[in-house]
Amino acid sequence: MNSTPLSLLVRETASAAWPALGLVVVATSSWVAIAGAVHGGTGWIATAMPPADMFAGWLMLLMLFATMAAIMVAARTKHFVWVAVGVGWVVLAVVLPLVFAAISSGALPTLVVLRIVAILAAWILLCAALTRLLHPLGPSVAVAATTTLAMVLLALPVVLMPLLADLAKLQTHWPLGLTVNACPVLWLLDGTDQALRFNWFWWSHARLMYQFTGLGQNTLMPVLEPWWLPTGISAALALVILVLVECPINKYFSRRSNL
Repeated sequence: MNSTPLSLLVRETASAAWPALGLVVVATSSWVAIAGAVHGGTGWIATAMPPADMFAGWLMLLMLFATMAAIMVAARTKHFVWVAVGVGWVVLAVVLPLVFAAISSGALPTLVVLRIVAILAAWILLCAALTRLLHPLGPSVAVAATTTLAMVLLALPVVLMPLLADLAKLQTHWPLGLTVNACPVLWLLDGTDQALRFNWFWWSHARLMYQFTGLGQNTLMPVLEPWWLPTGISAALALVILVLVECPINKYFSRRSNL
């Protein structure tokens, strides 16, 4: 039975909306779990960490959840228009818990919230574009490959720990700076630094995971670029990828080659 345009619209919209709905649920639930700690109490999670650190940690979780939602959206839908709709849903799903957290905590002014949304939107768009680029290999391959690459970038200062020490020994410092500035988490921290009074230099000295990166300890601390520069680059790169993948001319030659 052929689908009617209305049924196709409903089905594709629902397919694009499910990952966004899941994002709202998990992001809001995680915020509720730590809200008491951010307010200086214990909440559901007792902690000795400063409220600013808890908030920064939740923002990193939000970026992680949004990454997975964007990848799922791009993999589930077959047509570019529905990918665009799905990415829009994911961005909206980011805004809702973020605004809720900002209002309930009073820690983030409106300008900083907009900054965070811009950073996350650019990163979400890049993840979706990479998934679409790899989609001809199969949805599962596209999800697995994009997820792996995204997780590496999100944890870059830790994942490339041995490489960072070697890069610091070079005569030129730009390779180390480029490597560290490719980490989206650091864009996020730079965008919230003034509001949360959160310093990523201190974060690299924190206990547990980040103290092992050696950045600022026995490895040269690279200069972080302002948040808007990598955000703009990632958004531009995503648009270029989407144009190359979805361009009608490319699809025309692809169809011709299959004849």
